[in-house]
Amino acid sequence: TLLANDPQNAEALYNLGAIYANQKDAARARQYWSRAIASDPQSESGQKARQGLETLRMIPVSSSAGADLSATRGRRAGVAK
Repeated sequence: TLLANDPQNAEALYNLGAIYANQKDAARARQYWSRAIASDPQSESGQKARQGLETLRMIPVSSSAGADLSATRGRRAGVAK
């Protein structure tokens, strides 16, 4: 996989976070978005990950499982190239 070859790939990390967010798995979304930010905070993926984390922070923990997080999705739905 891409992350096996490049575990710091911010675009792949962001995309995985978006996938988990769309599946209502806020904990995993946070994990991958945090890694994307740490990997390349100035990149487009790092910035989108930061926005995704801000969106998750506005959702109460008890209701995050049912929240619609589709607004955090990037332009591409799949994992990076």
